[in-house]
Amino acid sequence: FGAGTPLAPLTCAAPDRDCTADVREGDGREDTPAADATDLAAIETMALSFGPSAGRRGLIVSARNSLVGTFVFYQLLAWLGHDAGDLLAGLERDEHGSGPVHDAVGFGHALAQIRVEARAPGGDWMAAGTYEELGPIARDMQVVPLPEALPDGPVEVRLTLTRGFWKIDELAIVQLEAMPAATPIEPTRVLRRGVADADALARLRDPERHLFTFPGDAYTLVYDVPDGADSEIFLES
Repeated sequence: FGAGTPLAPLTCAAPDRDCTADVREGDGREDTPAADATDLAAIETMALSFGPSAGRRGLIVSARNSLVGTFVFYQLLAWLGHDAGDLLAGLERDEHGSGPVHDAVGFGHALAQIRVEARAPGGDWMAAGTYEELGPIARDMQVVPLPEALPDGPVEVRLTLTRGFWKIDELAIVQLEAMPAATPIEPTRVLRRGVADADALARLRDPERHLFTFPGDAYTLVYDVPDGADSEIFLES
């Protein structure tokens, strides 16, 4: 989606803390509650309120995993002991398509979800979607589109998530726009150790061919980007 200017929450409340200051901006200051002392799957709810907005909106979520998921995964491996390799190989062969072992291995996906609901103040809660990201301890920003039936005006948002599993940096409302058109820009030159390499350029410009690299290889890709373009640039591999 194209996204408008972020609208910061007026309030953010969790059962044991005020999280407003931690999630108002993408500034590296994060909401980082401790995990539950006895249940690493314990669920908590965060309630947010936003000022007036209009049109189709989305909730920006900038967050990262804590080390809870990592701990659970390696503890599972510890319990499996010498059978861990056989089990994982069996899962790849789909020998454990169901049952307690399959459920245990897939448990991280249940932990790694933030369920999002929204409503007008005093209205009925409407499911919006989920923010899902299992593994990275670097922040990832996603947008969860809010229901189209949400009326213009103030918005309340409710997040249901695993306590202590997340470090949340920013929560904001944005107006959603049509996806901006992307213009592909192919490399115009490829240098290998400072020398033009026409074969490498041809391989990188042909989606049916590959450039094979070896230890010690270093390639510089040169792109001609239009002057004055007020745009973001992404590298597509």
